[in-house]
Amino acid sequence: MNAPFSAVFRTLNGTAASLSALHETLRRMEAETRTALRLNDQNRERRVCAVQDATDELLEDFAHEYDTLKGDAESLLSAAEIAMNDILDPHFHRMQPQYFSAAMQKPYNTATVCAEALIARMQKALSAIQAGAKKIKNAFLLPDAAGLIGSVSPDFRKSLYMPILDAYAHMRRCAEAIENAPAFTEKTARAHAVCTRKTRQIEAECTNLRAEILQKLKADTGAAITRTNAVLCTPPSAAIFAENAGHAPLFLGTLRLALPSGKMFTAPLTCTKLDRSVLFLTDNTAPHALFCSLALDLLKSDPAAVVHLADPAHCGNAYKDVFAAFTPSRRAEIWCSTQEFTRGTEALCHAAAENAPNAMHYVFIENMEQNIPEQTLEDLIRLMRANTCVRVLVSVRKAISLPHGFQQKFPALVQNAACCTAKNGGIYISEDVFTVPPEDLPTRRAAALSAVTAQMKKAAVLPLNARLPHAESWQKKSSEAGIFLPIGQSDVTRQPVTLAFTEEKPYALVIGDVNSGKSALLHTVALQIFANYTPDEVKLAIADFKEGAEFALYGASRLPAVEAVVENEDPDCAASFLRYYVSELHRRQSCFTALSADTGRLIRKYETYRAVQRETGAVSEILPRILLMIDEYQSLFEGNTETAALLSELVRKGRTYGVHLIMASQRGVSESARNTFTAELKDHFPTRLVFRCPPAAARRLFSDRAVDTGRENTGIAAAVLLKTGHALLNDEAGQTERATVSVQCFYAGDDLIERMCSLLPHVNGTGETAWLRYNAASRAAPSALPHGEVTFGDSVCLHKDRTASDADSLKDDGFVSFTPNGTHILCTGSDLRVPASVLCSAARFAEQEGLSLHVFCVESHPLLRLCPETATVYTTLAAQREALSRQLREGQNRAVNVFLEMSAEKEFTQPLGTLRPSADAALLKNAVAHSRLSVVFERRCKIVRSELPQLLALAPIHITAVGDSENLRAALPDTARITATAFDVPQKDSIHAYYCNRDTEKWGKIVLFQPFSPCQGHLFKSP
Repeated sequence: MNAPFSAVFRTLNGTAASLSALHETLRRMEAETRTALRLNDQNRERRVCAVQDATDELLEDFAHEYDTLKGDAESLLSAAEIAMNDILDPHFHRMQPQYFSAAMQKPYNTATVCAEALIARMQKALSAIQAGAKKIKNAFLLPDAAGLIGSVSPDFRKSLYMPILDAYAHMRRCAEAIENAPAFTEKTARAHAVCTRKTRQIEAECTNLRAEILQKLKADTGAAITRTNAVLCTPPSAAIFAENAGHAPLFLGTLRLALPSGKMFTAPLTCTKLDRSVLFLTDNTAPHALFCSLALDLLKSDPAAVVHLADPAHCGNAYKDVFAAFTPSRRAEIWCSTQEFTRGTEALCHAAAENAPNAMHYVFIENMEQNIPEQTLEDLIRLMRANTCVRVLVSVRKAISLPHGFQQKFPALVQNAACCTAKNGGIYISEDVFTVPPEDLPTRRAAALSAVTAQMKKAAVLPLNARLPHAESWQKKSSEAGIFLPIGQSDVTRQPVTLAFTEEKPYALVIGDVNSGKSALLHTVALQIFANYTPDEVKLAIADFKEGAEFALYGASRLPAVEAVVENEDPDCAASFLRYYVSELHRRQSCFTALSADTGRLIRKYETYRAVQRETGAVSEILPRILLMIDEYQSLFEGNTETAALLSELVRKGRTYGVHLIMASQRGVSESARNTFTAELKDHFPTRLVFRCPPAAARRLFSDRAVDTGRENTGIAAAVLLKTGHALLNDEAGQTERATVSVQCFYAGDDLIERMCSLLPHVNGTGETAWLRYNAASRAAPSALPHGEVTFGDSVCLHKDRTASDADSLKDDGFVSFTPNGTHILCTGSDLRVPASVLCSAARFAEQEGLSLHVFCVESHPLLRLCPETATVYTTLAAQREALSRQLREGQNRAVNVFLEMSAEKEFTQPLGTLRPSADAALLKNAVAHSRLSVVFERRCKIVRSELPQLLALAPIHITAVGDSENLRAALPDTARITATAFDVPQKDSIHAYYCNRDTEKWGKIVLFQPFSPCQGHLFKSP
């Protein structure tokens, strides 16, 4: 289930309660049904018996009635026979059979007469017999008389006796009819038929009622199951049956659930996290497999999880086979003794008290009732009650008698944990809801070990992507109070760590070995500035003195927030970086003074300047905070005293004017005697970060008070143990251990840097970043160059003349350019690319100003191929004389002249010591003096001094190729001090030169433009 353990446990209990209620309902309905069926059967039997009894009673009545009538008939026959026996006439008795036989032959209709009528007939016949017998008896004749009469009248006797015997025969017929009467048989048959019909009717009614009872049971059962299913199909029980129910990271076992349908539901039971401690009340079987599975899943799913395992009964041996491989990574700890148990719980109490864990700790204890000291038990209860960074999972056997001390603490255990029953090693909720413990521990162990290995590799990196502000917060911060940049998270609290640049903490110093994370931190600082502040709030200037590859993309992207990217390690370049921002301090001071004068407010610091702007709405220059970011800052101070002085002024005044520094290097203070970064300068940096480095290097940045934290492998002792990207941060100048924070820095990958540099120009527009590249190749001259100036190339210094107060005709501010004002250019050096580039610069100037370009040289000069198609080339002495003379005659000052090694024409030379110059030498001098611009090239400055001295005073602007110390000494002023650097070595793709104005002794370095430019199209011929 996608829910924490407590919710899963509540859901299981709720599901079990629903199933239990259902089963109870089903049992009740079954009992009620059985009772109803029993009552129905009893009612059927009672009713059938009643019908049978009524039928039997009716049949008995019929039989009694039949017997009564039959007895009456027999009595009447007996009475008739008695009456006939009382007749004394022997003849009667002698003739009786004969007469009776004759009488029986007579027809008598008795078939349709009821028995009562037959009895009445018999009674009537009996009366007739008795009357006839009485009559005969009263008229008794002697036998002789009777014989006599009979002989006289033969039918006399017969007439007397036949009525009697007819009546008797009739009675006999009636008696037979009564005995064989069909009415009694029909009544009996009808009674049996009625009994059968009634019985069948009762059976049918009871059968229908039974069916109704069973149908009602089925309907009620279905309704109860439907209600239960509805409960199971709604939250929270529905989560058990969801398709993704088994996808949560923590496996609790295989759930067995007896469904209402009678089927057994089986599925993995999982939860998302252990949100509180758990107490398992077990039988004699400890939930060992469940504990191991949970611990492995925690290690696999949570990189911050640390498990502690204890088995007091077996001294931790039960866990060694599974978790021994995890102990070297400190992700698992097995407590094998009481002492380890005690120390472990004390350490966990300390972590819980800080309430800022760098990990979630999970303690697994089997059979907790055994061998646990009382104080340790109290510590565990305290941890369970706090429920902060520690979860305690324990099992207690309820089948045994608990020790007295443990028994007293047991209620506290129950109160502070989720209590559940464990049976057969699994979670037992009820007979219908229980789990089967995990059985695939080897597979789970291998998966967890692989995951922990991957986590350890991944834990070294915290991607910056997810830590950048959301779209609604993009560039919304104000820098009025300072610059606040999230740079990582604390190793202890796992909370964000912010690097602040404020008035109180204006500067930061970063040290660390190679590949320890210094440059990655600087990237994080840069990207956080871009994401949190607009260019009007914070500007960034980057100086990278380790071969210039790290921050090149910021320079190439021309981001508005980036003022400069200086990659050139040249000392002059480095010094110009600091010098420019020292001049920025002075400029800002003027802005403060101006705003103070306009508003009448006292403005002494940057924060006040911003507050006055905001409160008064005064129209004054927007001054963003500036962060100077210097990587490998020790290069600035190797034998360069000027940079130390400049940095000293920056750190003394920068906080006042909103200029901040973050400087990184391998060591805080160099051991070199030539290094000018002193401890006094270091003391100006209150914020200090130490990446992986030797403890000795860390001690130079942190004071002794911050050396020892009192805990193993912490403080300075941890410096050498730091992983890449981890650092110690102290924002109190390394003076106190309290201010030291162990931080894991965010990491900005190359893809993020590229995306940001691609996105920001669309958000803020394109800026004017000054990009001084390391070993920059000479580039083609841009199409848009200042008019009225001869632009030679790119400066190696950062805005050298941006704030210069002099009006030197030779300017160095991004470009090195020259404004012709009656002075001209002398170009020297053996690298022909230098005069070629200067020639192209002069040609561009001529085209921009609409001047005519004239080139004077011998016919075989190698630079002729670079002459533009619009130039007029003079290669013979006569042509040169004519051209120079014509320029002087016209006197319009509309010519740009280029003289390529005119010392080859001896007529134009004026060797030193010559008292009177030749006419051609004077012509050359006058032509140079009256031209708009003249460029004189000689390979050696010595030749100019010796052969063309008349031109030296006219051409104070010197452009001299590197690699020729003699030319440099002659070209540069005597006060110039050159430190040999990589700039002084001629490069294949880069044209290096020195410039100098001999009139003002201003000099510097220059990277000349390529001597031809595709963007100029037809103007130049390809060399």
